[in-house]
Amino acid sequence: MQGRKWTVAGIAAENEASGGYYFAPGTLRFFGQSRGEFRVYQGGGRVFVFAEAHRGWDMPGLSSCGEFNPETGSIDSLDHPDGIGEQWTREELKTYVAKLRKAA
Repeated sequence: MQGRKWTVAGIAAENEASGGYYFAPGTLRFFGQSRGEFRVYQGGGRVFVFAEAHRGWDMPGLSSCGEFNPETGSIDSLDHPDGIGEQWTREELKTYVAKLRKAA
């Protein structure tokens, strides 16, 4: 499945089928998000989902960044390499994925 081009809908379906809740309506509602705000980035055989916004949260710059495992359907938080949790900017993730692509 490494060569597959993943979409948010495809990832959400796989995650739900595996018992995950990353894109469940209640999870999205809690974080003030919608599926439409997420983007997929792929590189170096890895698949990431990202959304910048958490509407209604008084925490500027908050983002959701996870790594999707096509083998299990799970999505795990992606810790920032600078040790600041999972708070990535879109540009940081794009740069990270570009490096993974070059290394592959």
